[in-house]
Amino acid sequence: MNPYGAAYLAGGRTEDALRALAGQDSDGDGHANSDEIADLRYPGDPGSYPGLSLAPVLTFTEDEIRALPAHTQFGLANASKQQFDFYATYTGVKISDLLAAAGVDLSGVTSVDVMAPDGYARSFTVAQITQQFPAHRFFGGFGVADLDANCAFVEYPANTYSYASGDFIGDEQWHLLAYEREGQPLESSYLDPVTGRVIGEGSYRNVIPPGATDDALNQPDRGQNWDISGCTLPEWNYQSAKDTTRAAWSKPP
Repeated sequence: MNPYGAAYLAGGRTEDALRALAGQDSDGDGHANSDEIADLRYPGDPGSYPGLSLAPVLTFTEDEIRALPAHTQFGLANASKQQFDFYATYTGVKISDLLAAAGVDLSGVTSVDVMAPDGYARSFTVAQITQQFPAHRFFGGFGVADLDANCAFVEYPANTYSYASGDFIGDEQWHLLAYEREGQPLESSYLDPVTGRVIGEGSYRNVIPPGATDDALNQPDRGQNWDISGCTLPEWNYQSAKDTTRAAWSKPP
């Protein structure tokens, strides 16, 4: 987390926290946070400050995104802190197809940055954008219906395509900009003025499948911050080694 985001979190993620940060210089680049934001810069990045040339901006409408080739995949969302991982079917456009439609030439590019209004920001290698991810398995038996409400750690959709626990999922796995889940449009997200949190999943979602070459790191596990005292199946407790490969799910509006 960048210094501006850390200060916003420490301040309670509220409108008052934003006001308190306005006159500060979180990233130490000599410019107030409010001045950087007004100039469309990043107040948590010392390499981004007023006066620099802005990169060109290309905007896609929803109709233009939906006109691109669609891809659907069923797979695992492996969170790190929340109680539940989940399986879901998402439909959207491959990030590689979106960049191609924008005329972006990835020759010589080493990474692609994805950012969202909820504070999510992550760099991806070109391979994570342009190449298919490894297949991963479906694991059943870890939901509330199977374990008690405190110890359950996987949510399942109504349709799991008759996969048995341990089966490899047959869908090709790609980095997606998703606009549907389980065949329904993603509901638009909104900013909760009380908590400062973005609530909701859509209207678009950045979907990255589990990407480890080690099959064991592509499996669900319990959340890092969840109380699991008294729970069975300790082999499925949180594993920090998955943090470098687990799926990431951001919530652009």
